[in-house]
Amino acid sequence: MATKQYGDWGDECPLCEEGRMQSPINIETTEHEAVHDVEFNYTAAPLDILNNGQTIKVCCEGAGSVTYLEQTYPLKQFHFHHPAEHTIDDEFYEIELHLVHEDETGHILVVAVMIEVGEKPHKTYATLWRHLPPLIDEEYRFSSLRVDPADLLPADIQHFYHYTGSLTTPPCTENVTWLIMSEPVQMSQKQVDIFAELYTGNNRPLQALNGREVYQHD
Repeated sequence: MATKQYGDWGDECPLCEEGRMQSPINIETTEHEAVHDVEFNYTAAPLDILNNGQTIKVCCEGAGSVTYLEQTYPLKQFHFHHPAEHTIDDEFYEIELHLVHEDETGHILVVAVMIEVGEKPHKTYATLWRHLPPLIDEEYRFSSLRVDPADLLPADIQHFYHYTGSLTTPPCTENVTWLIMSEPVQMSQKQVDIFAELYTGNNRPLQALNGREVYQHD
């Protein structure tokens, strides 16, 4: 089983210890209202699936973009943490999906989707899970396998939390825009177990809020 150990990152990446805007955090229901909608413009694209020793990373250039606060962010890759990194009102989830976007200036926006256990398998994850590289540094490239990232989102995409944080792995870059979907996605326990055979415990501990505000879009 491959696991990512979260140890002392400060020697090589001081920001991981000294930063004041670090992620993940506990998301609390708030009265601070996010007034801007998010627009998803995803499309199906070929996938490169990599087991990088930290997680399963899926590169999907050409899979579309997200528009938020009048800025468009192309989707670069998505990956997973088990168990989930963020909590919502102190509730823990099984897996957390991070869809990582970057605009032309280098600003990063991450859409996070919580995954919980349901009664039925998730069709799109069934497709992805059949192609997970079991070995570290192993990469599968599929020119014919196309997945639309929109199929990984919850049905309700306009209820979310917004805050400013960081990457959750070194270099822990700050000023990252986070959109945390309020509604979780469900997959079967068997599907959770399949991912856990490769990665479990690759979640960074919760970080201090340090006075940051979390906004809620209803």
